[in-house]
Amino acid sequence: MRVTNSILISYVATDPLLWKFTIFNQTDEDSKIETYLKMWRYMENRPSVFVSSYEEGVQRVLEGNYAFLMESTMLDYMVQRDCNLTQVGGLLDSKGYGIATPMGSPWRDKISLAILDLQEKGVIQMLYNKWWKSPGITCSRDDKNKDGKANALGVDNIGGVFVVLMCGLALAVITAIGEFCVNSKKSAQSARKFPQELLILVNLALPM
Repeated sequence: MRVTNSILISYVATDPLLWKFTIFNQTDEDSKIETYLKMWRYMENRPSVFVSSYEEGVQRVLEGNYAFLMESTMLDYMVQRDCNLTQVGGLLDSKGYGIATPMGSPWRDKISLAILDLQEKGVIQMLYNKWWKSPGITCSRDDKNKDGKANALGVDNIGGVFVVLMCGLALAVITAIGEFCVNSKKSAQSARKFPQELLILVNLALPM
């Protein structure tokens, strides 16, 4: 099993405004993404930020002032087992794993179909949970901090929203009552004026 064009990038920050990047294994020096080109040029001039293994990169992280970007599957595995490590941000790139077979091998399609079948049945996810997240082998970090996931919102977090809504509702009710009173007053005045206006019209219509 191999990872196609595997990329493992790490970076170290000794200055809040400056990131020093390190690369391990393979990178695309001809990348057309300007940010990646700047990263590579910066790394080329600073060999001290390079690491030669996952273990060395993780050790530098544990020693402090160093952030390590690595293949996501291995990163997830290590983060699950050491509460002093945490994952920040998303994926820098996306690469797939594959099983190599000779050109024209009849096993290629059989293996592909078998993997798809295992994926559809949820077997791969169950094995992932067993080997990556089994109780007793993972660290006991609080759920609110685990995997960098956001906390669920509670009443305390959204209480202010309800206060604003209630104030708005109360203001709307008061405004509606005020408009009703004003319109009722105008209607009453119009009702009182109507008989007088009718009498005037009748007097004008009758001959003197």
